[in-house]
Amino acid sequence: MTCDELVKEIKKLRDELVKRYQEMREDKYNMYTNNLTGLMSWEGHQKQFLDNLTKIIVEIMDINYQMMLGSGLLHLLRENLHQSIQTSVLVLIGQHLNR
Repeated sequence: MTCDELVKEIKKLRDELVKRYQEMREDKYNMYTNNLTGLMSWEGHQKQFLDNLTKIIVEIMDINYQMMLGSGLLHLLRENLHQSIQTSVLVLIGQHLNR
């Protein structure tokens, strides 16, 4: 998926999130009081809201990943992470040996 497609998907999910949020706030079918669980329930509404929120987070992470790939940042990130892990391990070994 291209970055443009991801942006469109994120906007679509955002719109769905806003809609779900507004519907929960309005609670026009009184689901919170009358129908906490099951089909067409408050719980179901919350699940759909959280599912869409999770999808947005994943899509944003995917855009960031693609941007890093395209700019070479991913390679630098991987290299720095590898060096950080090596340094941390060496420090821990050194602390253990100096006890």
